Amino acid sequence: NGLLLVSIHVAESVDIGDSTSEWLELKKEFNQMLPWEQEQSILAYAIAELGEHTLQCVNASGRPAAALAGGSGRFAQARRCLGEVFGTFAKEARGMDFITDAHDWLGGYPYDWVRTDEVIRFMRREVQPSMKTLQIQHSAVAGFLLTPAVLGESNFFANGQFQGHWASHTPINLAPGDIIEWQMFDGAADEYVAQGGKLQEHLIEMRSFATGGKTCWVYFFPPEHGEPCRQPDDKCISPMSILLEDMEVLGWGGDSADGLLCSPDSGPRYQVLCTGILFSPGDGSDPRFNGRSYRLLKQTFRVSGLDQSAEK
Repeated sequence: NGLLLVSIHVAESVDIGDSTSEWLELKKEFNQMLPWEQEQSILAYAIAELGEHTLQCVNASGRPAAALAGGSGRFAQARRCLGEVFGTFAKEARGMDFITDAHDWLGGYPYDWVRTDEVIRFMRREVQPSMKTLQIQHSAVAGFLLTPAVLGESNFFANGQFQGHWASHTPINLAPGDIIEWQMFDGAADEYVAQGGKLQEHLIEMRSFATGGKTCWVYFFPPEHGEPCRQPDDKCISPMSILLEDMEVLGWGGDSADGLLCSPDSGPRYQVLCTGILFSPGDGSDPRFNGRSYRLLKQTFRVSGLDQSAEK
């Protein structure tokens, strides 16, 4: 159907000063080991990764404990549980078998990451045929859903209408006059609190995301595009909604583990919250006057107690 999913380690999902440096050292150390030392490391990794899963699987088998105690019963059950992992791992995880994946985690080197917008531009400008990013799965190893930019138009936009993967979203045009500079919003919030006011939870939440600085812009959903999201069975705007700049995915739209959201070095990125969007074009330009169009492809979910079910 003209769709391709590519997994890439992106910079926005990385805490640069924390575990990443430890992984780099571990990978360097692994590659300096003798072959037999590498095999032992992979075995230790496999035991650590599979041990808990196997124990839970065996305990959940429903067979009486007496039937599994000692002998071959418990071993056979553990072998079945491990067989299930190895049989489905490539389909459910990162597209490779378990041992290859273990070797990659421990010794995959050189080891680096790239910004999301760099991947989007590379796929669009440097790959033949040119590939358009439709959506990004926001995780440490991000998933880029791609389609041919020309031949794959039926997957996103054709004949003046949203098609295919984008057809299930509701488009919202961000009028330049409705976009607010972060400093203005933040200053007004400070002044309101200083005068004894109490900020609503959604405003407190929005301010908590701007951890990297003040080079951001804010857009609040007008009543006709917002969702109540207050009580069970209400609809809420999903953080998986997609912000487009000139009909291209702007950049990273998930939580910024690097802490750079709203910083001058953030690159293009955004965060969709229940009542609005926090975003940065990434090049220091003013989205009210840079001549580009901004549009949100809104997705909603319905809250029922603690359950969330995705909708349009």
